[in-house]
Amino acid sequence: MASPCTIATLKRAAKCYYLVVTESFLANGLYYRTNGIDKEKLTLIFIHGLSGSSSAWEKYEQAFKVKCNTVCFDLRGHGKSKKWPDYRDYELEDQADDILLLSKTLGLKNFVVVAHSFGVLIALHLLRHHKEMISSAIFLTPVFTVKNVKWAKIAILPLIFYSKITSALPFKNKTGIQLDYSKFKHYGFWHFKRMASDIWNTTPRIYLYCLRQMYNFSGESVLKDIKTPILIIHGTKDTVVSLIYSKEAQKKLPNSTLIKLKNANHLLILNNLRQVISSIESFLNLNLKK
Repeated sequence: MASPCTIATLKRAAKCYYLVVTESFLANGLYYRTNGIDKEKLTLIFIHGLSGSSSAWEKYEQAFKVKCNTVCFDLRGHGKSKKWPDYRDYELEDQADDILLLSKTLGLKNFVVVAHSFGVLIALHLLRHHKEMISSAIFLTPVFTVKNVKWAKIAILPLIFYSKITSALPFKNKTGIQLDYSKFKHYGFWHFKRMASDIWNTTPRIYLYCLRQMYNFSGESVLKDIKTPILIIHGTKDTVVSLIYSKEAQKKLPNSTLIKLKNANHLLILNNLRQVISSIESFLNLNLKK
């Protein structure tokens, strides 16, 4: 009979097995990592925002990887994922299909989506066309329809015009990196160094392509048809997308909860880590009991 010490050692070893994160690429060049897929555990798929990368979710992986399967990936053209040359390569529907390919590769039939900002638009595509696969969704500082945001037309339209010019420029397929977001903790969204690092890593060309795709998509009509449990977390000091838009969206989402984080900005996934993780845990626990 094994001694208590030996049993404890084996349990720790078994637990550590599930803490190992492996990196890989899909057949289409999409970078992803996971702590392994245990069919008895809930699976969380994290979708980062525009010009970001999956390294923004590192603390979340650490927080959830014991109780859940965690899957993080770089959107096409972002981080370590392959970069495509044309505007049409970044259509939101195709980016949603990347997640379907990822779920098929990992053998997932059901999962929870955790999306930040631009990533919410991709999650909406999944909820519209593949709602049977998503057990619940978490939207962090979401943007649903960019055209409704007051400053968007003034700031984005000139960039969209410039994006059409960049299409004619030579394309350099240089793979990006995983940025260390700990360097930008407690920074505001509009911090020049952080924004420059993100955009340069993604490349201005692809950043503008995705910005244009984001501007041309309207998610308002999708909301009323979503019956999936939704958690919205939004900061009261978000100067990118006002809390007002999440309040309006909650009224249209029949099965949603809105948590307002006092004094949090658009980067609450980095700056309000503990509050966000705690809110997600409570939401998941509540929906697992149903």
